[in-house]
Amino acid sequence: MEQLAQERPTEVPSLAVPVAGFTLLLPTISVAEMVPYRKSRFIPAEQESVGYIGRYEWRDQQVPLLSFEELNGLPRGEVSGYNQVAIINATGISSELAYVAVIAQGIPHVARVTPEAIQELPDAPDFPYVKMTVIVDGQEAAIPDVPALEAMAAEL
Repeated sequence: MEQLAQERPTEVPSLAVPVAGFTLLLPTISVAEMVPYRKSRFIPAEQESVGYIGRYEWRDQQVPLLSFEELNGLPRGEVSGYNQVAIINATGISSELAYVAVIAQGIPHVARVTPEAIQELPDAPDFPYVKMTVIVDGQEAAIPDVPALEAMAAEL
């Protein structure tokens, strides 16, 4: 039993991705890549849908591009040449969908998450695409419900 306890990770390398109204906290292993937003790679949505911006061309694929804030009932953040796009690995909800993308509203940074540095914020508001709201090193962050994002994007 002692050996098993020693093998548990003491730190989860993560990425804090700012979006309008939230800072998303994602394990680095779940983020395929952060890329600069380029209008030439953006394919606007043919039909308006809350939270769905369109598709983003990345590595010869068209990845659904989402507004995390709008999906959670907040105003959509600005989309311009100053944004970055977080390409998030899919969890396998749909065999047709390998990635989903979220528009970032600032520069992401690495967060070293340890059991001592993170705690759940129990009285946080409920949002449909937030699995949990936490405090990490004194900063509030939202852990996104990636399977729910995938399920929504798979229906587009």
